[in-house]
Amino acid sequence: MARISILHPLASILVFSIIGCSTQTGPDSNVQVFRTVDQEGVARRAKLADEWVQLALKFNNADRPDAKTIAHPTQKMAVLASADGVERVIDLSPLSEKLAGNPGKEREPIRAKLAEEMRLLDRERLIKLGFDKAQKLLHPVLASGKQLADMARSAGAQTPVSRAIVIDLNWVPVARWPGSDAQTPVEPDVVKAWHTTADNVVDAALANLKRDFVTASQGAPVFDTSELPGLGRYGTLRSGMDPGYALIPEFLSAVRRAWETEDDLVLLMPARTSVTFVPRSNTKVQDRMIPEWEKRFASFADPLIGVPVVLTERGAELSTYKPAGAAGAKPATKPAPPKPTGYIVN
Repeated sequence: MARISILHPLASILVFSIIGCSTQTGPDSNVQVFRTVDQEGVARRAKLADEWVQLALKFNNADRPDAKTIAHPTQKMAVLASADGVERVIDLSPLSEKLAGNPGKEREPIRAKLAEEMRLLDRERLIKLGFDKAQKLLHPVLASGKQLADMARSAGAQTPVSRAIVIDLNWVPVARWPGSDAQTPVEPDVVKAWHTTADNVVDAALANLKRDFVTASQGAPVFDTSELPGLGRYGTLRSGMDPGYALIPEFLSAVRRAWETEDDLVLLMPARTSVTFVPRSNTKVQDRMIPEWEKRFASFADPLIGVPVVLTERGAELSTYKPAGAAGAKPATKPAPPKPTGYIVN
């Protein structure tokens, strides 16, 4: 009997423990233990979808503070972007397979999807704003023929309206949205909806550029002047300045005043981030700088224009000058006759 009295408490504990495990008085903290494989897959996909939506919200609200982006109230894998009374549903579900198959690499496809959808929203914003209200947003950007064509490669995009400056260099009016780096090229359908002309749109953009130039020039020039010892001076557009400044009449006047000259300018513009200019009459400086500039042009992944541009009071034109020593350039002096290589004896 003594042995039974010893075991009895242990048996009671075991029975209590078994009953305690099988009795559910509230939510199970480990409910996933009881899920089927299918249920576990559904839960995992729902968790991933929520994470992707949160990433999209984080990216779009940071990149596009001019718009408001929230989780869609009814679609589980979508966000809702809105601005200026225009809304757009951005459905992330077409990315599910790609995102699930590339864990840790979600950033690029989500950002690409957001950029494409926001382009469409911005286009609708411009139409709703109308030309009168949108004018203050317009700004001209410089684009080569290739860059202009690239702007139309998005699905459903049209080639933006533009105005040629010289061959293979164009003004392209874009809307720049406040507080962000986003800009929307103005397409022909938008101009039509505005009941205006492409020329009016380009003129409005150029007027804003000239206004910005005046503001940027207050207190100091927008360019720096340097000297090549024994050759002469040249200028460079300061960092952060709009490259379009270099192609407006006001820029030519500012350089002429600073340099106390009436000379025209030769602009070297291998990329939007690199603008150098030299006096047109100083061929020594051109002989030195143009070959170096041509090498830089070849090194840019997204080059602007490969020919020097001359800025005059009449406007811009392509330079026809060939630096000394370049192929096709005329020599400064008549070359000496070749020396005989031998004699012929009859």
